[in-house]
Amino acid sequence: MSRHEGHDEISAFFVERQGELLRYAYALCGNAEIAEDLVADAVARSLPRLRRGEIEQPRFYLRRAVFHAAVARHRRRLIEGRALDRLRAHARDATDDAGGTTETRVTERDALAAALLALPLPQRAAVVLRYLEDCSDADVAKAMGTSVGTAKSRISRGVRALRQHLGDDDAASASDAANESNR
Repeated sequence: MSRHEGHDEISAFFVERQGELLRYAYALCGNAEIAEDLVADAVARSLPRLRRGEIEQPRFYLRRAVFHAAVARHRRRLIEGRALDRLRAHARDATDDAGGTTETRVTERDALAAALLALPLPQRAAVVLRYLEDCSDADVAKAMGTSVGTAKSRISRGVRALRQHLGDDDAASASDAANESNR
C-alpha cells in the first residue's frame, strides 16, 4: 500500500467516525464548540500514531483520546464553570407544561443535560457511552481504559446520581436497596 492510500484510509475513517466522536464529546462537555475542539485535539494527537499503524483499534483509541482531552479541559475549569451554571439556571427557570409538548421535552432534555454535567467526568463518560452511544460494558471499559468492573461501577453510580438529581428518588432508593442486597 502506498503512503497516499494509507492517508486516504485514515481520512475515510475520520469522516466515518466524526459524528460519533462529536456526539460523545458533546455529551461529555455540553458545548458544541468545545466538543469540536476536543475531537480536533484527539485526532491531531492520534494522527501520527495512526499513520504509523501503531493503533490496533482506532475507534476505541480515539474515544479514549477524546475522554482524556475532556479530562484535561475539566481540570483547567474551562468546562464546568460556565456551562454548568448556564444549564442549571435554564433548567431552574424552565416551566413544565403537562402533556408531552415540545417545550416539556426540551425542558426534560435540558434537565438531563444539567444532571449529566453535574456528574464527575468518569461517571458521565461511562453513562454517555453506555446509554447514549449504546456501547456494551466491555466497550465502555475499552474506551475509558479501565476494567469492565470499574466501567460497570461508574455506570451504576452515574445512573443512581442522575436519578437522585432528576428527582426519581423512588427508583434511586430501589436501586440502592438492590445493590445492598447483592453484597
